Amino acid sequence: PSLRFNWNTDTSLHFEQDNQIPFGGCHHQKVVVIDDLLAFCGGLDITRGRWDTSEHLTNNPYRTEQGSSTPRPHHDMQMAVSGP
Repeated sequence: PSLRFNWNTDTSLHFEQDNQIPFGGCHHQKVVVIDDLLAFCGGLDITRGRWDTSEHLTNNPYRTEQGSSTPRPHHDMQMAVSGP
């Protein structure tokens, strides 16, 4: 991926990449760290089309994706960690 930094990139924003996954491979783990105090980790994209509840209702009107029918239910795990 191409990353762009410029004069207005905040100094607290850091990008880390590694070479452990072969080119063309895919590791679907998403990690978000906020102010070095709170982190979230999971497998699915955090987006409207992946939204779901524990009931996994087939036609939940809140699970939407622009320009298509209602996306299928998803089951994923997310983890939250807090502390320094």
